[in-house]
Amino acid sequence: MTCSSNAGLTRTAAHFEQLASERLVTRYMRGRPDRRFERIPGRRAETLDALTYALAAREGLAINLDMREEALKLHPASEQPSRVMRSKWMEGL
Repeated sequence: MTCSSNAGLTRTAAHFEQLASERLVTRYMRGRPDRRFERIPGRRAETLDALTYALAAREGLAINLDMREEALKLHPASEQPSRVMRSKWMEGL
């Protein structure tokens, strides 16, 4: 089984199995439910881990990309000053 995403990438059944490599387990501690995701033994989870890291990075970015684009259009980056120190002696003056 394969599935195509809007990015043009093809996903296999193994991809979806890795996304479903954890299950929600509810245990009661002191009379209160404690819900946790636990890895299903024997299943690989690289795809789930990569997706989780990508979502966390995107959430941590916390920037409005549309507003940033407009700000860059209004105030383009100025040219960086040269880091090379020129010597009058080397220029022959």
